[in-house]
Amino acid sequence: MKKFIFTLQKLLDYKIQVLDAERATLAEMNAVLRSFEDTLASLRAERARRSSEYQKQIAAGITPVDMQMHRNYLRTLDDLIFQKEVQIDMQRKVIDKQMDKVRETNMDISTMEKLKETRLEEYNYLERKEQELFIEEFISNKKVMSDAQ
Repeated sequence: MKKFIFTLQKLLDYKIQVLDAERATLAEMNAVLRSFEDTLASLRAERARRSSEYQKQIAAGITPVDMQMHRNYLRTLDDLIFQKEVQIDMQRKVIDKQMDKVRETNMDISTMEKLKETRLEEYNYLERKEQELFIEEFISNKKVMSDAQ
């Protein structure tokens, strides 16, 4: 019998390549998310530090111009923090969509691999049957040959 060939092997190989690419994209997206989260953490730390500094200066006495400057800077930090939080939420949604793509591709590959296993089992079964038939024919031919002599 000829060698087992899975007719969808090229498609399976392609799906595996797609999965690798989707996983790489997901890793890049997670790196961007970590970068956003690091930036947010440093913005919050800067906000806390500046707020503490502002409170100390108020207790020590501060001019109205300096007070307004500090308030404006704190408002700017608050706006930056809010924008970064929005970016993080958007990035998480994009990552969720990418994870869905990875899951879907994984399921496609799993389905194709199960199909391949099923086809291989069928092939092996047919090969065994063919070998059994060959052996039976060989034995019966041998018996016919020995009876003929």
